[in-house]
Amino acid sequence: MLTLRDGRFTDCNPKALEIFGCERDALLGKTPMDFSPPQQLDGADSSVLARKTIDATLAGSPQSFEWLHRRADGSNFEADVHLTAVTLDGESYLQGHVRDISERKAIEKELEGYRKGLEELVALRTRELETANHELESFSYSVSHDLRSPLRAINGYSSILREDYADVLDITGAAYLQRIIGATNRMSSLIDGLLALSRLGSSALQTKPVDLSAAAESSLSRLQEHDPERKIKIVIHPGMTSASDSHFTDVLLDNLIGNAWKFTAQTTRACIEVGSSEESGETVFFVRDNGVGFDMAYADKLFGVFQRLHGEEHEGTGIGLATVKRVVERHGGRVWAEGVVGEGACFYFTLGAVDSDAS
Repeated sequence: MLTLRDGRFTDCNPKALEIFGCERDALLGKTPMDFSPPQQLDGADSSVLARKTIDATLAGSPQSFEWLHRRADGSNFEADVHLTAVTLDGESYLQGHVRDISERKAIEKELEGYRKGLEELVALRTRELETANHELESFSYSVSHDLRSPLRAINGYSSILREDYADVLDITGAAYLQRIIGATNRMSSLIDGLLALSRLGSSALQTKPVDLSAAAESSLSRLQEHDPERKIKIVIHPGMTSASDSHFTDVLLDNLIGNAWKFTAQTTRACIEVGSSEESGETVFFVRDNGVGFDMAYADKLFGVFQRLHGEEHEGTGIGLATVKRVVERHGGRVWAEGVVGEGACFYFTLGAVDSDAS
């Protein structure tokens, strides 16, 4: 603490002497300007600013501010200063509390450097991401157009061969031709799946409360429309909601429910259940079926692109579960599965919690 009268130091404590790096006699009788550089860090004239600050304090308005001081050895340091006016024996004094904040300022400067460096890194990564997205869009366009053209040609000429030369093709030749057509159709489906998967990574999420129960009902209704002869028990838990992107969650449920539909095709008394449960304060959704199931030894391969655990007797591209994983990860969630061969499978996933204020 420092005491001033008529603009000069009249008293001080040992801490003030330590801060200014001088003996008591070297400080008493001096003015604040004797321990200040001519200009402050912002370029303001120290003497003019000091006079205004002292006058304002004497007028009854305590002042708190940062000030660039000068030690006895000529080095500068930044300080927090609090000035108040007091009256003793009819005389007006100023009491000043000075705290060296050099270390704090050095840390702030270092943090500011880190912040600027981080901002530059983020800007760099953003540019790289934009470049990667542009390249991905170009790749998607190339895949969509350049690969489809020869596929259409192969498929078209194969179909012409099958129709116009049916009388000269033996059973083996016709079978080979049919396999060519089937392979081109499968390749076309793979292209569609890859394009859909790539778009999931670049599209922005539009998060809002989504009725997952209604979405599951719509997904199953579409499957039933395409296969009205299927006799299957369907259980959908009511009231399932999540803060998520409705388009992405439709894609997720279509893939999971579509898998359950496909892998229960040969199951007597087939059943598909779509539900949720609370586990450790987190909502876990699931799609369960009693179909062909899978061997848990290969569970780590389920969500990889082109990974298929079942043979050609079940249609598929091996992209559906990779798409499910991409959707869940975009929402900051998790996905996993449990299964038993011949007894069915259950796929679990988490998404964001519903925000009641979301619109």
